[in-house]
Amino acid sequence: MQLTQQFIAVISTLISLILSSAIALSFMKKFRHGHSHKKDAHGAQISIPNLFWGLGMFAFAVAVLFELVFALGVYSTILAKAYFFITLFLVELLAIGSVQAFKSRIVRNGYYVYAAMVAVAAAAIIAISKMPDPVINYVVSGMPPQSVLLVSSLATFAGVVIILAGAIASYMKTKKAKILSIIIGVILFSIAGTLYIASFPEILYYGELVAVIFLWAGMV
Repeated sequence: MQLTQQFIAVISTLISLILSSAIALSFMKKFRHGHSHKKDAHGAQISIPNLFWGLGMFAFAVAVLFELVFALGVYSTILAKAYFFITLFLVELLAIGSVQAFKSRIVRNGYYVYAAMVAVAAAAIIAISKMPDPVINYVVSGMPPQSVLLVSSLATFAGVVIILAGAIASYMKTKKAKILSIIIGVILFSIAGTLYIASFPEILYYGELVAVIFLWAGMV
């Protein structure tokens, strides 16, 4: 039974790792070819949303890499702490990409400050917290300390709201069908992380895999 669970965990995380890495590279490639009012030092047009979505997907790939390592039976406290930080930080990166859809500079700058404060607080709290082994039967399903859950909630819940609002604004502006697939993928991943925090850890891996498939479909 445990061998089957380990096999499923390894295969699902490996697929998610490959696809998320490819998606991150695709976003970063589009960073210098997207439609944006920003220009680099050479006057070339760049896309800030694609930059942060690319960084967010790279962070997603790193988180999945941690899950693959855990599925292979490798664990340490440092790895667990790094994993919990990257899972909340990647939502903030995706949300920073999404908040670019808002015309209000106050909203954008406000979220930048909020995300930075939460990230710093999360790094400090995770660093000093005594982290139990979160891996049960090769899957991340153990709960971290309440203080870590609280700061993770501050990052992920706010990030989900920004991502949802930004997704709606982007689609209303562009009306591109493929954007819907990307939007669904980002939302599914965000929901999976939120449900994990809400004590439904079994949803995490399934949500990640389905989310990355939607993201892939939106990119090809």
